[in-house]
Amino acid sequence: MTTDLSEATLVASTDRIRGAGGSSIAITFEGLAIRHWEQVRLRLHSTLETPCAEYGDVVLPGVHLEGQKVFFRTNNLVRTRLCSPGTATAEVAVNGEAYEATSLVFTMTNDPAYRALFVYNSGINDFGWTYAHNVGRMAVAESFGLAIETLYVEWVPVSCPASLSDANLDDVRL
Repeated sequence: MTTDLSEATLVASTDRIRGAGGSSIAITFEGLAIRHWEQVRLRLHSTLETPCAEYGDVVLPGVHLEGQKVFFRTNNLVRTRLCSPGTATAEVAVNGEAYEATSLVFTMTNDPAYRALFVYNSGINDFGWTYAHNVGRMAVAESFGLAIETLYVEWVPVSCPASLSDANLDDVRL
């Protein structure tokens, strides 16, 4: 195992990232000794010829380590700073060292946000189970920003969960 990034092989779990954020990128550092995974940083740089108004690099900290694989999570800065859609190149800083260029290239898409529907058997203001789950739904929406759109529908009978397919979808709320 080396501590020199130039001698390591980097393999990304994907070559596509969503402009709305919410993409997970796992990079395997083959042959590299990672001493402090929390100091691993991935810096993305757009290769656009005509940048957008808020153009700039996006730095993503490592959020988890499994063996030699470090996980990163994108956010909506991919759209606003890297001006997706387009292509982004990657630089990596490991063990608190300076950034080094890599051969990793990502295609940035403007795929729509993920949508999650929360189905409740009572009203969201019951101050019980449904209330607590709705607080969690709002935390998910706040945490992931533009990457996820959460929707909910109330008063779906427990005795007949299939009734959701018959429900008037106008009752679904943001």
